[in-house]
Amino acid sequence: MPSRSDAFWQKAGILFGVGDLPIMPGTYATFIAAVILIPISFAGDIARPAILGLLVVLCSVAGYWAVPVAERHYDRKDPQPYVLDEMAGYFLSVIFLPDTVPLWTILIASFFLFRIFDVAKPFPINGLQCLPGALGVVADDLMAGIYTNLCIQLFVHVILPRIT
Repeated sequence: MPSRSDAFWQKAGILFGVGDLPIMPGTYATFIAAVILIPISFAGDIARPAILGLLVVLCSVAGYWAVPVAERHYDRKDPQPYVLDEMAGYFLSVIFLPDTVPLWTILIASFFLFRIFDVAKPFPINGLQCLPGALGVVADDLMAGIYTNLCIQLFVHVILPRIT
């Protein structure tokens, strides 16, 4: 019988039921993170990155603790219902983005780019997933968040000024 602690980490790792949705649980978790971003976007220029940074750290650390419980429960590495790492990666994907671009644009672009990088796992994301244990499970989503952030930064700071 799992301990109360294991039961909590199991529920946290699947975002209290989101991961048990039958189709695309990672996409639903990313959508929830995008919705959480809406009120955070109204925080000031100093508070917003601090809040997002804190969320990245909290989701990553909690995710790191929840991975072994989820892997035991589902009897496989990086089980699909485990989605807390998607939240960490998504929050990282929008940290330090400028507020000169409308929020809806950031929400849509970051959502789709993050999901593409998370699913396609281009180099070196695919290699990070092979790291041992929870480190590999969380690291690949964080790298997908970094790729997403870099793409949006490139668009906002390099491409957009040249086309406007």
